[in-house]
Amino acid sequence: LRMTMNGAGAGAYQDVAHSYFPDDRSSVYSPRAASAGVGDGFSSTASLSALKSNLMTMEQNEQTRLMNESIRHVQEQSYYLKYVIDSAAENGDSNFTTLFASVMEYACNMLDELSTSSLTPKCYYELYMKVVDEMQTLEDYFISLFEDGVMSMRYLYEVVQYAPRAVPRLYLQIAVGSALVQSKESTAKEVWQDLIGAVKCVQCPIRGLFLRTYLSQMSKDKLPGVDDDVSGTIEEAYSFLLENFVEMTKLWVRIQHSGGGGKEQRKRREKERIELRILVGTNLVRLSQLEEIDVSIYSESILPTVLEQVLLCKDTLAQGYLMDCVIHVFPDEFHIKTISTLLDTIPKLKEKVNVHNILQSIMNRLAEYENNSESYVLPSDMFNLFDGCINRIFEDKSKLPPKEIVRIVIALLNFSQKCYPNCVSNVDHCLGVVSSVLAQKKLSGLDSNAITQICNLLSIPLSSLALKVLELSNFSDLMLMLPVENQRQIAATFLKSVCDTVECISDVAQVEQMFNIITSLLKDTKGAVLAQEEEYSDTASFQHEQLLLSRLVHLLGNEDTDELFKIYSVSKKHFGQADSKRLQHTMVPLVFATISLIYRVRELEFAPPAKDDDAKLLGSLKNGADTNPASEIDDGDADEKLDDHTEMTNTDEAEEIEGEKKDEPSDSPNSPEKVNLIFNKAVNCRKLFVFVQKLIAGVATAQAEMGLKLYLECALAAENCATMNVRGGNHSSSSCDFNGMAYEFIAQAFILYEDEISDSKIQYRSIVSMVGTLLSCRSFAKEDYESLITKTTQYGAKLLRKPDQCKMIIMCSHLFYRNEKDGLQPYHNPQRVLECLQRALKLADACMSSSSNCIHLFIEILDAYVYFFDMECPVITDKFISGLIALINEYIDNTRDFTDSTIEAQAHYSQILRHISRKKSYPQTSSRYAPIICG
Repeated sequence: LRMTMNGAGAGAYQDVAHSYFPDDRSSVYSPRAASAGVGDGFSSTASLSALKSNLMTMEQNEQTRLMNESIRHVQEQSYYLKYVIDSAAENGDSNFTTLFASVMEYACNMLDELSTSSLTPKCYYELYMKVVDEMQTLEDYFISLFEDGVMSMRYLYEVVQYAPRAVPRLYLQIAVGSALVQSKESTAKEVWQDLIGAVKCVQCPIRGLFLRTYLSQMSKDKLPGVDDDVSGTIEEAYSFLLENFVEMTKLWVRIQHSGGGGKEQRKRREKERIELRILVGTNLVRLSQLEEIDVSIYSESILPTVLEQVLLCKDTLAQGYLMDCVIHVFPDEFHIKTISTLLDTIPKLKEKVNVHNILQSIMNRLAEYENNSESYVLPSDMFNLFDGCINRIFEDKSKLPPKEIVRIVIALLNFSQKCYPNCVSNVDHCLGVVSSVLAQKKLSGLDSNAITQICNLLSIPLSSLALKVLELSNFSDLMLMLPVENQRQIAATFLKSVCDTVECISDVAQVEQMFNIITSLLKDTKGAVLAQEEEYSDTASFQHEQLLLSRLVHLLGNEDTDELFKIYSVSKKHFGQADSKRLQHTMVPLVFATISLIYRVRELEFAPPAKDDDAKLLGSLKNGADTNPASEIDDGDADEKLDDHTEMTNTDEAEEIEGEKKDEPSDSPNSPEKVNLIFNKAVNCRKLFVFVQKLIAGVATAQAEMGLKLYLECALAAENCATMNVRGGNHSSSSCDFNGMAYEFIAQAFILYEDEISDSKIQYRSIVSMVGTLLSCRSFAKEDYESLITKTTQYGAKLLRKPDQCKMIIMCSHLFYRNEKDGLQPYHNPQRVLECLQRALKLADACMSSSSNCIHLFIEILDAYVYFFDMECPVITDKFISGLIALINEYIDNTRDFTDSTIEAQAHYSQILRHISRKKSYPQTSSRYAPIICG
């Protein structure tokens, strides 16, 4: 563009230029760098931090003063500039040269403020924005000169280049160049290429950055591909922007290396660069806004140039920021096509670049793009591409801390969960990467940050995979790298996820793997101080963990009772490693689950066979076939063989079966022979009772009261098995065996009571449980039953407090008088009933002599008398009831105690009297109850 000036023509041109820009600069304001000094007001005893704070405050105040002074001068020169422009508009062409020279002079004075080096980037930015706002007036003035035909834009473009100072000259040149492109006197390519070379003369990083920012801003809407009125190709547009981007990146990086200073100065310069980074990133935004840019241009020209500059700058801050800009400003479709190129660059970045943020950003963008797209699905090898990039990062960056390693893999795992949610192998691979990389580093221990990140990594698959976590072979290995406290945290999270999402766990191998993962919840920490473990066992976290373990037991199940027993055996093996404080939480639900299994096995072991099973069984016996009930026989053959059974008189098998039919009718549902032939399970009730006895032994050592109750529960289960046989008419040895088991369980409860339970309140509750259990038992032999109830009554009579003795003997009296139930034989011992009630009266009388508020004891005794009178116990007569009523009335008349307990007892007494009155009114019982005197 520049005109070749030679001879007289050149001299005349320079004369005109000097008339617009006079050499005498005395009237032009030139900013002076102010010196910032430190006063003498600091005391010699002031701390270093206070001194630094005061220095920073003084420096900020000085910066504010310098900035305000520069802005004031800009406003002043802008005022004069506008005044001259308005005057030129009024006067027209008269004295145009003088007015134009004044305009140029005031414009140079205003722009000269941007030549300062005394302001920080933040203050310089505010000054720049003020100047740019005023430049709009100047640009409009230049366009008006062209439109009015006063001056061509080409001529004006050459004139402004003779401004004496570089910064004002270049700002003016850019403003006129923008107007020149708009006037179409020159092509955009010629103007922008000339300007991109001209601005290179300003090498001060801050001034150069803002100058190139102004160039980018003025060319925003005047590039090919952006404005249809601007001629040129899209290549010219992105080449201009790329060249400006490269130069601005160099200037931006140079700020970090300009000047010396120590650590504080370097931090200050880094902070300044962070404030200026948006100026560099704006170029990439301009590139992304070019509408004619397609994937081909982006992958072949733009991205390679940008990535090359990223690697060449060798600056940590610049590489991190520019990579982040590339990821965020360009479309997702571009990233999908060029993901390999982008990922190849990431491992080559400097050691301290935060590659985690870069990878996480690109992964999030791609995952969101797939989720928001209705039809697009990411290629299946996308995970492998990211995985390969991460492996190269780990290989090239040997000093990468464990925390960052785990964070990078967490980003990959999150990406896999979003884009490939059902791919368990990807999850396991991520865990394996972390495990192997950390193992290769041979670290003596992990810091708290790394531990936290590993916990986050392990927690990610728990919510989505739940029980599928057991398929992850590397999960437990990585978990073992954590301290025990964190292992417990992960195990508790895993258990909660399983309990919330899984209905049943039926596979033995899965149960074994699950217990290997949660082993930290089952036993104490190795080498831990006992006091610490005891303190931990009292925390809410411990209680929550044990609650989850208890819930886990109820999730174990299988339709096959043998398989379920194997699952319970595995659970017992792992639960057995725990200490006493854990056993009382974990073994109890396992005991009840086993008792439930006993009832299931009982139904199979002692269930009556169906009629068709009888036919199949007899037919198989006739033909010498296998007696397994699962063997298949046609229905017709079964019926025929059943009919032929009556004719089986010539063979040994027929004689044997006929002999059995003589001993037991053929329609008896529970013959031992049929039971043995039908039940084909490896685990029977007897084996389960042995198993549950071992479980209770572990609980009893930790909590005697709970152990006693569990023994009683097992006694009921064993007695129930015996009762089922008795109800079916089966009095074989198996019933005696179960009775013996029930007796042994109750005996174990008695031993536990005598040896371990000394607290009177626990003793009282335990005897209540014993009485309830014995009242439910119906199949004991008479001698065994009498032995047990007598021992229980003796326990009640030996309680510490007499009121407790009285109540317990009343309760034990029911053991000696039971009526027939469900076809089972009753037990009646009226004399022992009377002895118990008389013993209770003596104890109540003794309590009444020491305290007047024990009247409720007599009322409870009266209740027992009335009950046995209703049961027609022969030794309980109306005279006993009438005498006791008279005694209670006497006590009530003499008492002055109206406490809540006394009022409640009197209400109970009134209810008993109403019951007697109702019995007197019934025709069936009136004669029996009439002699009772209630008044």
